[in-house]
Amino acid sequence: MAKPNKKNLRKWYRALLSKKFRQTQGALYRKSSKNDPMGRPTGYCCLGVACSIAIKDGVCVPRSWGCRVNLPLSVQTWLGINSGGNPMLNGLSAIQRNDSRGQSFEQIAEAIKKEYDL
Repeated sequence: MAKPNKKNLRKWYRALLSKKFRQTQGALYRKSSKNDPMGRPTGYCCLGVACSIAIKDGVCVPRSWGCRVNLPLSVQTWLGINSGGNPMLNGLSAIQRNDSRGQSFEQIAEAIKKEYDL
């Protein structure tokens, strides 16, 4: 079992609250196009924000990371979580919170804070 890296979890938490990232659903990162039948906006899901800040911290991620829905293993390691790429946050997965429930980054950040006692 990995030990949560609270320093990096706090970076993720603060990034979600920073208002520097636009939110989208269904992918870690999406660059919107006219061909998107669902009209989803350009932006990041909550897990994509974690990838973006991990990259800025020097973490190597697969080149196609934005097309994925789950956290790459390198980002899970950076966060210190074993999650199968989709961490549970107080009974709901990060993907459920972001996509199915439509929670804001602020709500997800609070769930991260509570789950990892930040």
